Amino acid sequence: MSKTIEEMNAKQIHELTDWKESASKVFKNLDLQAIGKTLGIGLGEDVSTNVLPKIKELQEQNAELVRLLEELSKTTSGSRFLKIKHEAKELLTKYQKP
Repeated sequence: MSKTIEEMNAKQIHELTDWKESASKVFKNLDLQAIGKTLGIGLGEDVSTNVLPKIKELQEQNAELVRLLEELSKTTSGSRFLKIKHEAKELLTKYQKP
């Protein structure tokens, strides 16, 4: 028994309607403007295409800071401390917002 085109279309319409309903629930609670502002994505920039690169950038920054703090926690030498302090200043310059 084969389905008629009307039956297949009705099934597709039902599936798409269910999908739309489900997607609407997700996006209803997703405040892209607030996410963009929190991540420092500029006004007028597309949040959805910039969110992943921004997250990766923040992860890289975090990894650098964690590495520096780990080095600092193990440092007993004054000269090593000064080197870490210099690296910290470079990171601050690199990541500080204007």
